[in-house]
Amino acid sequence: MNIHFETGRVEQRLGQFKKEAPKVMSRAINRAISAGKTQASKDTRAKYAVKAGDVNQTIAIKKATKNRLGASFTSKGPRLSLAKYRTTPSAPRPQKPPKSLKIMIEKGKRVPYKGAFLAESGTMKVFKRIQSARLPIKELTGPAIPQLLKGSLKEKTTEKRAHEVYRSRLDHEIKRILERGKR
Repeated sequence: MNIHFETGRVEQRLGQFKKEAPKVMSRAINRAISAGKTQASKDTRAKYAVKAGDVNQTIAIKKATKNRLGASFTSKGPRLSLAKYRTTPSAPRPQKPPKSLKIMIEKGKRVPYKGAFLAESGTMKVFKRIQSARLPIKELTGPAIPQLLKGSLKEKTTEKRAHEVYRSRLDHEIKRILERGKR
């Protein structure tokens, strides 16, 4: 998501303080991009069974400055272990293993993984045997957070929220500069 805006109208509203326009706009843009990131995270968590910390950890914001009036956020990250999603059972049961481990990636849809099992190796992970022998095993992974963000990103809601915040913060910042100038 990117946000870019023109300075002409802002300079006009600032009047004699028009040199403050880039500062005012960069502050409003940074608040807006932050709100857009939050909305994208909420949309992702509404559709997929992931934690906010896992989503937010992958998102980086490139903030606006007085010299560069544009901001963006990007998401980068590896594929997640299936244990990061909701699993049933939620803990290893070596004495009574389930016939199939059920994993919920998309909310409301539990998918059975026959032969998969949970094990703890520092952190909880989901494994599956490659052969009928005890070893070797491989870790099962699900989609990466950037894929989930892309799949759930309702650009309309994210951009709408960012624009709402931009407009309200811009008004606030302009009002602040004008009031400070009257003193």
